[in-house]
Amino acid sequence: MHYQARHAQRGAALLVGVILTMVTAMVALSSMRGSQFQEGMTANLNHKAIAFTAAEAGASEFFKWLSTEQANNSIDWENATWQNKWQKSNSGPIQTSASGDNKAGDKGFFWIAPTDVTWNPNFVKVVITGQSGPSADNALGRAQIAIQLQRPTSGGPHPAFMTGLLANKNIEIKGNANLQGSAHANGNFDVTGGNSSLNDRTKIDEEGNTVTLVSKVSAQKTASMSKVNQDKVISNANLVDVPSAKKYIEANENIPGVIKSCSIPSGNLKGAVYFCSGDLTTDGDFSNATILATGNVTHKGSSKLGESQELTVMIVAQGEITINGKNDTYGVFWSDGNVTQNGSSVLGGAVIAGGNITRNGVFNYKQYDDFGGLSLPTAPASGLAITHWAEALPSP
Repeated sequence: MHYQARHAQRGAALLVGVILTMVTAMVALSSMRGSQFQEGMTANLNHKAIAFTAAEAGASEFFKWLSTEQANNSIDWENATWQNKWQKSNSGPIQTSASGDNKAGDKGFFWIAPTDVTWNPNFVKVVITGQSGPSADNALGRAQIAIQLQRPTSGGPHPAFMTGLLANKNIEIKGNANLQGSAHANGNFDVTGGNSSLNDRTKIDEEGNTVTLVSKVSAQKTASMSKVNQDKVISNANLVDVPSAKKYIEANENIPGVIKSCSIPSGNLKGAVYFCSGDLTTDGDFSNATILATGNVTHKGSSKLGESQELTVMIVAQGEITINGKNDTYGVFWSDGNVTQNGSSVLGGAVIAGGNITRNGVFNYKQYDDFGGLSLPTAPASGLAITHWAEALPSP
């Protein structure tokens, strides 16, 4: 009996030992497989990182090419031939397919397929492909970067002149207002008449299409205009910068050809610039002139549009501008002080006041932003801007 019991115990011990050996072997095998899997994952991540770095290098190369073109004044944004100058085959810096010519580090390559470049009148979209591997034709990892670069601008008129009516303080219309255009006050905007209108404008764009320009009135404090769509009446708006008329006058009063006189004749003045040291009053009807005054200007006459409905007259005063004419008058009226209209005429163009804009009576206003040959202050020119830069899914 004792012998049989000892024999059974030895058999059980042997079975347990076999099981433990098998478990140990399985654990070791699993550990080896896990280690191999981990090594594979690490290698894949490494290849992906190399490919991503290569794509970034290609994006930087395209940006560098376009920046150089801008610096050399060689940009011809809408010219199809120029648009392909980035290609290696056109003496550019970047290949259009996998090649050892565009390397990033020891194992990275990049290229841009021509179909991955999209030119728009205002921006360009580019997808750059990066690849890792021992050679360009042996890919171990791939990544893509999508970028969008905004076209540089040449400046253009200062934004204040595109606002319509702009006052650094308040705009007050003491009566009904019929506005075809926009307005902004850094103080309050108020129309006391209860039967007013705010109408959108239309213009023809560069491609010959009719475009609607939405008219809005806004104020940094409170904007009030009844009987109009209140979505177009905006209170608590941002401050709008009002340029200095004094600085403009000082910069232009002594340029060659300026006529130093406080007497403005009638008729077509053929682009003449007048400078008056003091107050000035205009009585006649005139066009094609810029008038600078260090004092106040009283405009009793009328100023005309050009043949293509462009603005041809600009009146700039360090003091105040008062418009008393009975005939419709058009132009840029820019004052460091207040601008007041008392007459019954339609007022068209752009009005910029360092103080208040006041209309005593019914106000008929039409915004124009075709400034013809007028020499307006310009907005700063913008450089090449990056508006998007992010990883993209590689194409299959």
